Amino acid sequence: MVKNKKSDSYYLVTTDNKNSWDTSKKILFLGEWCCNYSKKNEIANLDYNIAEPFCISRKEKNESIDFVVEKTKYMLGYARETLNSYHGTSHELRYWNIVLGHWLRRYVTILYNRYFTLQKALKNYNVTETANVSYRTYSLVMQNSSESVINADNKEWNMVIYDMLLKIINPTSILYSNTISLNIKDIEFERVKKKKGVKWFVKYLIHSNLKHFVRDSDSLIINTYLGRINEAILKLKLFEAPTFEMGNDGLPLPFSIDDKFRDELTTTLDSPVHFDDLLKMMFLKLLPTCFLESYDEYIRRVNQSGWPKHPKFIFTSNAFDTNEIFKLYAAMHSEVGVPYFAGQHGNAYCTHREVINQPELDSVDKFFSWGWGGGLKNIVPAFALSKHIPNKKIKRDKNGMLLLVENSLPPHYEPYDTTSEYGSYQEEQFKLIKSLHSDIRDHVLVRLFKRPIEPNWCEELRWEDELPDIRLEKGVSPFMSLVKRSRIVIFSFDTTGILELLANNFPLICFWREGTSHVHDREKYYYELLLEVGVFHDNPESAAQKVNEVWDDIDSWWGHEKVQDARKQFCERYVKISKKPVRELKQILLDQYHDHNTQG
Repeated sequence: MVKNKKSDSYYLVTTDNKNSWDTSKKILFLGEWCCNYSKKNEIANLDYNIAEPFCISRKEKNESIDFVVEKTKYMLGYARETLNSYHGTSHELRYWNIVLGHWLRRYVTILYNRYFTLQKALKNYNVTETANVSYRTYSLVMQNSSESVINADNKEWNMVIYDMLLKIINPTSILYSNTISLNIKDIEFERVKKKKGVKWFVKYLIHSNLKHFVRDSDSLIINTYLGRINEAILKLKLFEAPTFEMGNDGLPLPFSIDDKFRDELTTTLDSPVHFDDLLKMMFLKLLPTCFLESYDEYIRRVNQSGWPKHPKFIFTSNAFDTNEIFKLYAAMHSEVGVPYFAGQHGNAYCTHREVINQPELDSVDKFFSWGWGGGLKNIVPAFALSKHIPNKKIKRDKNGMLLLVENSLPPHYEPYDTTSEYGSYQEEQFKLIKSLHSDIRDHVLVRLFKRPIEPNWCEELRWEDELPDIRLEKGVSPFMSLVKRSRIVIFSFDTTGILELLANNFPLICFWREGTSHVHDREKYYYELLLEVGVFHDNPESAAQKVNEVWDDIDSWWGHEKVQDARKQFCERYVKISKKPVRELKQILLDQYHDHNTQG
């Protein structure tokens, strides 16, 4: 790899699709995602450089989050106007935020990342040539939110996005050569199709029979995070028939794209390009059909769902992101005054800077937290809505293994360069293992994070190259089954699993890059409590040193009064435990329902 020199002329490569490369030229890879690790020996023979990563410092990240939040609000107004015009409706902002708010946030983030990544590379390097991508029969449009999430990592999809943006930026110095033709057959999008096995058909049969007992005035309670059995018990305690969430299952939806309407509203941009105008121009080029062409079909499926037609209230902890049928149902009924409640989906809501203005926070009548309060007026401090809290079945093996729980390379819809960030993360995992005593290393099991679509990072291969003797678990085994075989667990990212194990008083150590810089200032006190007693660390060497220190007598350390006090304070704030979760949730729901009617 050559050094960065502005005087050098580069051939720009934006993905790892080798058909777009010209290996006879000096290559500038836009990011590390262009370099498949399994081809590292082949790539090493090229004359190349990797562009400096975009938005990698904490200051840049915080600024990018604020920017994306601002532009998402701006685009919600544009989406409302555009979609109401197309469908002949007059829905309010809240309606459309419930229906497409999560997709819209990712859309803005993706364009922000791709556009300004290109801008930075063109500013810092002398790019003179790149591939010419021909995509006349290629569409960036997906069917629904789920496909859009997965497609953020699709190399061809991203190549088209970058090509479009590059031609919009329009640097006259760039020569387009090496034409790459893409058509719809080339893009068998990597959709995750759940096999409808025996469990699905049993669930379908139960749903088909129970829906006959559902009254129009019943509540809709699905995906609470408490598990289906507890959900069924909760419904029975409310004297209602249990209901099941069938997701987006069913016959395929129409996938015809209204090119005429989409093209009519897609305007050309003047130079210089303003990002607001870019967002509007690209909106209908990426908007999934479920919000436009297939919208009426989804409405029909909502009406045939078997769910209450005039629900008392609506509650979920997990269906508000990619379940198009549920989102439409919730939006339609909340618009006519039906109370819409949401429960906390894992950790991060109160603590992480990145979790701002999420639709389930902004657009619900009440949001049930895992214990914390403050901030928004609609927050109801509740308890940990998780089937793993408390979990009496978790019993530690005092002679067991050291379980290291890994994060995966994040999907490519964050504002910053996730690949570069993950590269630094990966190096810290190796440092941790190498800093452990040799006898402890023999007990290590690294649990990889299984993703539906594996990126070209090749995590397994990297571990095998760096630490071939370390055992790997590919994310297939249930997490809790691995915990039961462990004497201590290490988390290398801030995740829900930390809350679940702290609530169950299971010994753990956690560490991650940049310490508490991702945490709101108002919440850092609680993290510092764990830092003081050696549960939380801000670097891998410190975490390894603590493991070395306590390995032979974990109980004495974990059971120490100061450690337990810190754990209890942290849990009281972020993961409050209920001994009778079904009964308590029932009361919270009824109280909030009655309050809503009283205030209404």
